[in-house]
Amino acid sequence: MFLPTMTAAGIRAIRKEGFVKSQLKHYGIQYDEREFTGNGVILLKKRLEAGQFDTVPASILDLEQQLRREWVGGRKLGDLVDTGSGPDELVNFYFLDSTGNADKTTTPDGLAVPLPRHSEYRASLLTKAIGKVPGLMSRREGDTMLVAWDDSGIAKAREAGQAAAREAAEALKRKDEARVQSRTDRHESYLHSLDSKAGKVDHSPAGKYLLHCEGIENEWPETKKVDMSLDIRMSGQTGIYEASFDVGVAEGPMQLSTDQDALEKYIVDLENSSQDDEDDEDSDQDDENSDEDEASELENDDSAPFTAAESIINADAAHKRKGSERTSGTTKKSKPTSTLHFYTAYKSRETGEGEIDYEATSGYLTFKNDQFSTFSASLDLNFTSGKVVDLGRKISDVGRVGEDWEDYSGAAYEYARVARWR
Repeated sequence: MFLPTMTAAGIRAIRKEGFVKSQLKHYGIQYDEREFTGNGVILLKKRLEAGQFDTVPASILDLEQQLRREWVGGRKLGDLVDTGSGPDELVNFYFLDSTGNADKTTTPDGLAVPLPRHSEYRASLLTKAIGKVPGLMSRREGDTMLVAWDDSGIAKAREAGQAAAREAAEALKRKDEARVQSRTDRHESYLHSLDSKAGKVDHSPAGKYLLHCEGIENEWPETKKVDMSLDIRMSGQTGIYEASFDVGVAEGPMQLSTDQDALEKYIVDLENSSQDDEDDEDSDQDDENSDEDEASELENDDSAPFTAAESIINADAAHKRKGSERTSGTTKKSKPTSTLHFYTAYKSRETGEGEIDYEATSGYLTFKNDQFSTFSASLDLNFTSGKVVDLGRKISDVGRVGEDWEDYSGAAYEYARVARWR
């Protein structure tokens, strides 16, 4: 019998509206609407037992093949190689006829197929698919696979591939130039808005800035497609600004002030507040678990992960160490500098795997005018090479609210580290 042997997944599928009717249509089964009752299970069972689901009509198979070829033909060659059964689909579409036999008339001049840079496995699948076709040749040149029926076809494929690469590079250059111009236009639009507010507003660093980070763009070209940004807003303490930055490959919170001593004290207060919150959470967890023996064993185990308290101590020490290294020319009792020069402290999270750099890093921003519309900066990230931010240009007086400083604590680092392996 049909129904008693159905799986749970099959039962759920049958209960979905339209499932039975779609199966009947796919197999070309005609029926009277009066036969269809409920969700159609009775009709489905009846036609199954009659053998009407044994084969799919040839017209349906032909349509499926036609749609499949249209889908393959509409995909970029590089994307196709990097998709599921794409390598086989590519070879079938460009070098075989509808019956699956070799067809030298379909693509007589061969193909230059871009290979995915991140996967030698996908390239090997393409090589394997090509090897299944008698007489079909292939030659790999860098990140391109040339496929043709003879040496002449290989040469033509190479020439076509080089022309396509030049065209793609030119198109990418035009897009990059358009993005750069768009960002410039947004900044200039903001500057024009200041003209109408002249004498009516007090300018401040608070607002949204678009960042130019040439080092990151060169190392991670995909970041050219996103708006790297810094959002600055007032904190609850006079002279201190909070901020959130996003440079595509990393993001995080930042604190700023023209007074280095005040900034350092504010960071210590933030770290202490974060530690207090973590201690409260630990206490609540201990009360809930009532497992003092296990907690004691973990505490005495030298191999156990560092505690949140140790993380804060490390972060504070690192912050002071890095701050002293970068500001060695200042006295211990530093005074507020120019109102355009801001000391910074920031933490970061790598956006790929989510690794947190919980140690506060020092840097600075220097605004170029008292409208705070443009700044240069010295900001570094541990996993990048060299300075991160070259230039910041303001596009709005309103900065978004980002994540809190305590979201980047030592405990948060440890949680994220463990979570990556779950």
